[in-house]
Amino acid sequence: KRWFWILDGLVIVTFVLVGRESHALGNEWAATARVAAPFLIALGLGIAATRAWRAPERVVTGLMLGVATAVVGLMLRRFIFSDGTAMTFMVVTTAWLIVSMVGWRLAALFVGRLADRRIAAAS
Repeated sequence: KRWFWILDGLVIVTFVLVGRESHALGNEWAATARVAAPFLIALGLGIAATRAWRAPERVVTGLMLGVATAVVGLMLRRFIFSDGTAMTFMVVTTAWLIVSMVGWRLAALFVGRLADRRIAAAS
């Protein structure tokens, strides 16, 4: 349960790397960190606000963290980091974060249930 924030952080870093690559901006670590920073900060705030550590594997936790990370991250990007927030960027960012943060939890739930069935069948 303690590793969930690593997967959510990887969702953000992967999004940034894919975005930078698709725009042919390269993947220099300093630039990648600068783009990821507002969203990583937002993730931390979202974890604290939702107390995500209590049930990190729940799909609803992923939904809340995805929304919080997108909304707060975009606000930080615009108003604190002074970077662009074009409408297309906001839509893609929000979709990626929510789908990915919910998605890995759904996958974990599926794998867990599959393992439970196999254990029950073997008993």
